[in-house]
Amino acid sequence: DICFITYTKSASKEFRNRLRNQYGYTKKDIPYICTLHSLCYHALHEPELIKPKDMQSFCQKHNIPTKFDENQNDDGFIEIKNNTQGEFLFSSFDWARHTNPEHPKQILYDAPSTLYLNDYLKNDIEKYYSLWEDYKHKEGKIDFTDLLMCALSENFIPPTSILFVDEFQDFTPLQYRLYEKFAEKNNETYIVGDDDQCLFVWAGADVKLLLNTRYDNKIILDKTYRLPENILRFSNNLIRNIHNRENKNIKPRESGGIVKKIRTNSFQDIFRETDGYSFLLFRTNHMVNSFTDMLFKRGVPYRMIKRQGRWTPSFLILCNIIKKIK
Repeated sequence: DICFITYTKSASKEFRNRLRNQYGYTKKDIPYICTLHSLCYHALHEPELIKPKDMQSFCQKHNIPTKFDENQNDDGFIEIKNNTQGEFLFSSFDWARHTNPEHPKQILYDAPSTLYLNDYLKNDIEKYYSLWEDYKHKEGKIDFTDLLMCALSENFIPPTSILFVDEFQDFTPLQYRLYEKFAEKNNETYIVGDDDQCLFVWAGADVKLLLNTRYDNKIILDKTYRLPENILRFSNNLIRNIHNRENKNIKPRESGGIVKKIRTNSFQDIFRETDGYSFLLFRTNHMVNSFTDMLFKRGVPYRMIKRQGRWTPSFLILCNIIKKIK
């Protein structure tokens, strides 16, 4: 009876594991704990999806410089990893459909990614949008954004009575329309979000959807379990520059904490500033790849949270064997 919509597959997996460990639920017992894209994918009877190689093929056919990684994001958006014209073009398509599902072509020129398109592509972006739609139709495939648009047009609603929605601050107008349909048919609806953590504006997210949503009861979690006092104070000084937000009085995890500015563009300088075991958080995957490449060349072991790094257990065993031989 519960539909729990998470923003990423890793979040839905974590929640299912908690329910399994605490209450013994299996995945079959809780089929509607998933991402919005996954929910729509199964509702549409698992249509054939566009893959990176399809976008690569389309770009090659139209002489558009591009490079797409084989692995797609589980949030459903085109991530700019290689700064190619093809990535910027498809990102613009996604933004327009998420922002104005009924008339996406009318706002293509307003997409943030169009700033990085060359004049040739920018001037003909509507033409390429139509060519891409024709390509998908001929191939009989749909992309991640099409999943949401098709589910919306077919009036799909999960057969549940309680709706939970996580990371609501990053919802786009397209996703919000699905939420409205779901909430209308469920007896109880709970949304979770933090307007200070809206990260997907570049993909069409609108924090006003969270701030303006009507509710019967609001609960503010007024303590952070991540940040000590000095880091929280530094963060608050930055976040106050955002005007479209709700003021909060958040308590720190503990006293102390150090904020240190490193004025450099060199990953080597950052590496020299670290001491012992350090946790590094980067803004983009591209920066992660550059930094881990440097660590690997220097022979520095590291571990990555969400994906496999080069320093696998078997690789470390091999290194130790070679070291002993020497």
